[in-house]
Amino acid sequence: MAHNMFLSVLAETGIVGFFFFVLLQATLFHQLWRKRKKEPLAWGLLLGFVAYWIAGMSLTWEYVKIAFFLYGSALSLAREER
Repeated sequence: MAHNMFLSVLAETGIVGFFFFVLLQATLFHQLWRKRKKEPLAWGLLLGFVAYWIAGMSLTWEYVKIAFFLYGSALSLAREER
């Protein structure tokens, strides 16, 4: 087991899984960045993601509950605007 979230995902899912993991992260970041001026909650979620990614440099993927909370909140915010 790698002691890094990104290396863990790469080792467990391979290059294809890692690509989609990074694509998910980038898409959510982009969506939150676009909404940051209109929606104050977007700033909080954006900072939460950044903190999670920084922590992911030394934490493993076992802290997935935090990520799912952030993903769900970001998706809810995106859906609410539609």
